[in-house]
Amino acid sequence: MKKRFLIAVSVILVVAAALSMSACIWIGTGGADLATDAPFAQQVLDYIDTYYYEDIDWDVFQYNLGAAIAGSVDKFTGLTVTSPINASSSQLGISLSSNQYNEHYVSRVVPGSNAETAVPYHVLVYEDGQFAGYYEAADAEEKMGTVGLKRGDEIFAVKSSEESEQWTRVQNLAQSTFSQLISDLDTVDMRVYRYRYDENGDREIAYELYFSVEKKVFHTPTARYIDGNDIGLGDGFGYISLTEFGDTAVDDFAAAAQAFVDDPSSPTMLLLDLRGNGGGSSTILGFIASYFVSDGRDKAPMARYVYNKGGMQAETWFYTSRTVESSKESGKTLTSFNFYEAVEGFEVAILTDGGTASSSELLTWTIDFYSPSGAPTVGTTTYGKGVAQTVISLAGGNYELYITNGKYYVPLDVGGETAWETSIHEVGISPAPVNVVETTEVRDYSQDLVILRAASVLASN
Repeated sequence: MKKRFLIAVSVILVVAAALSMSACIWIGTGGADLATDAPFAQQVLDYIDTYYYEDIDWDVFQYNLGAAIAGSVDKFTGLTVTSPINASSSQLGISLSSNQYNEHYVSRVVPGSNAETAVPYHVLVYEDGQFAGYYEAADAEEKMGTVGLKRGDEIFAVKSSEESEQWTRVQNLAQSTFSQLISDLDTVDMRVYRYRYDENGDREIAYELYFSVEKKVFHTPTARYIDGNDIGLGDGFGYISLTEFGDTAVDDFAAAAQAFVDDPSSPTMLLLDLRGNGGGSSTILGFIASYFVSDGRDKAPMARYVYNKGGMQAETWFYTSRTVESSKESGKTLTSFNFYEAVEGFEVAILTDGGTASSSELLTWTIDFYSPSGAPTVGTTTYGKGVAQTVISLAGGNYELYITNGKYYVPLDVGGETAWETSIHEVGISPAPVNVVETTEVRDYSQDLVILRAASVLASN
């Protein structure tokens, strides 16, 4: 009976927190219990306690129950375990992008890592799905150009033991499962597919490569600049990918922005790739957005945020910010510059997909709104997350409860006046029909259909 009482109390507290903060519905806790406030839940609990054939781990049961309650409010409210996964693909010097089929593609290779310089220990060649040849590692570079792992490579299988020849197919496995699979390995042997495409974008050849990569701790920059000449776009173009609003994003983006301005080829057209960027801190967002405010204001409004403050509706604003504290241990203050002032004739296109969400969507909208002639988006419609969460630590930091507690509204020019009543929530930001590029494949930069389309759009302006 004592166990059931403890569960009832914890459920009432979680329900009160989740519902009152996200939906403004209050549940009184004075004298309340499940039998009174949620009789069906109490009935299910009683039957489980009476009839379940084994002893129940009540700690696990309470966590699952709390997670189910939180998850029933909306898809952004939830309970998570804070214990980290033992290993990640970044320790191999790569970042992975997993599509809806859990196919794992290399989305970034860390400069200077052994993944970048790795040489395959043998290569099989397929044409039209049929085996067409074989050659040794010594011939790989001559036949394929620069080897090493590349963006767009698909990780198909890994050798799950350093003592045996047992391979495990990781295609269709969740990213967390992949991470656990390599957690105890010092060196990871992997089978990789690399595709090449014809002028129509159709696959014409596939290489099956066998790589061995030593696992180390690498810093994978969240923002990286690449000269357009290095990805086949030619003079005039620069490319920055921003993968997340993570711990080092302010320093990484500041470095990438400076590299674009300092590029000896003097590019004026920037491709900003926000595909797969799920968003994050509004402070990081404000700093990055400040680079793109064409009138040079130190503080420009990005969104009106309406939220629940202790059961009452409140309102605040998100602004750009020219200064921010460095995310590194230097303790320095970083100051942004204005792209439009630093680069004559500056233009920007933004690459988006269904994984572009939250702060990255607000960044997309802000850049377009403050651009003199607009900033085209290229790719597919963004996720459509126009709400934000408050995070509550539970059980001494072992769990985190995310609760949706507000929605933001973006600026829209209406007859020369700025209105703040538009929300992208559950709508997203859609490219113009001519700029829609439907693809789920991650490819090498020079063959990326979205990059090629974005470059074409800027070049034609």
